[in-house]
Amino acid sequence: MYTLGIDLHKKSSVWILIDAERTELWKEDVLCSPTYISTIIKSLPVSPREIQVAIEPIGGWRWVS
Repeated sequence: MYTLGIDLHKKSSVWILIDAERTELWKEDVLCSPTYISTIIKSLPVSPREIQVAIEPIGGWRWVS
């Protein structure tokens, strides 16, 4: 199992993917738009089915989830 931490802001966010040992596998600044987020999800180095997500929201988290 992997964990994707999302520090969500209004215009952009920081996504960090870690493994079970808390090793950082991937980090990206992500624009907050549905199209861009869909593209980023497809480019993750592991299957989204293997990822749990933790979101630290400032606002607008519902559309991201």
